[in-house]
Amino acid sequence: MTFIYILRHSFASIPETTDSERYSEEGHEYITTVFNVLNDIHLHPLPSKFDIRLHPFLRPRIPRDILFVFGGWSASNATNTIESYDCRVNKWYTTDSQSLVSAPFRSYHGLISFNGLIYIIGGFDGRQHFNTVFTFNPITKTLSEKSCMHSPRFDINVSFFDTIPVH
Repeated sequence: MTFIYILRHSFASIPETTDSERYSEEGHEYITTVFNVLNDIHLHPLPSKFDIRLHPFLRPRIPRDILFVFGGWSASNATNTIESYDCRVNKWYTTDSQSLVSAPFRSYHGLISFNGLIYIIGGFDGRQHFNTVFTFNPITKTLSEKSCMHSPRFDINVSFFDTIPVH
C-alpha cells in the first residue's frame, strides 16, 4: 500500500491557501452547494439530478487511486495486457481488446505518468531489446507511438527532472 500511496500523492498538487481563503464565504457557499446536491442525489437518485451542465463537479473523473499495469510475463512470453487496479473497490480490470491491437508486447520496460498520459519506454519481448516509446491515454484508452530513443533500453528506471521525463 505504501507504493500506491506514494504514486497517488506524487502527482497531486495542492495549492497553498491562507486561513482567510480557506474559510471564505464564497468557498463555504460552494461546499454547501456540493454537499446539498450530493445529499439530494443520495436520497433520491433520479437520472435528471446528474446533469453536469447544472453541477459541473459531477463530471466523471479518473480517481487518484488507480494503478495501471502494462505488459510483463505470462508463461514464457512477454504480454501486452493493460490492467488497472482500483484501490477504492479492491478490484482489477482488464482493458478491452480493441485498445490492445497496437499495444507492444513488453517486459522490463519503464513507465511514468506525465501530463495525463502513461509512457511505456523501452523493454524486452524475450528476443529483442527496444528503443521505442508509447503513450497510453487512460481516458480514451488509446496508444500512440512517440519518437524513439537513440539506444535500446530494458530493465530501466524512469523519473522526472523538473517537468521532463528522464530515463
